[in-house]
Amino acid sequence: MSPIKELSVSIDRSGEAVIRVKKVAGAKAYIHQYTIDPLVGDNVWVNKVTTDPGYTFTGLKSKEKYWFQVIAVGLNG
Repeated sequence: MSPIKELSVSIDRSGEAVIRVKKVAGAKAYIHQYTIDPLVGDNVWVNKVTTDPGYTFTGLKSKEKYWFQVIAVGLNG
């Protein structure tokens, strides 16, 4: 599988973030994740597994800063 090269994050509504990557050939699922800033070793990541390369996280706090990432999962993990 090819790596994910670009992650887009859109914040159109308060408390929501839409994250999206281009579809990865061979990917069977995507793990969408976020955590709060600052990014340190003991951060807890919130995960959502989907078959879609995009996902909308809700319930985010408007004054917080977040880190987002997406992991593509192939047939063999």
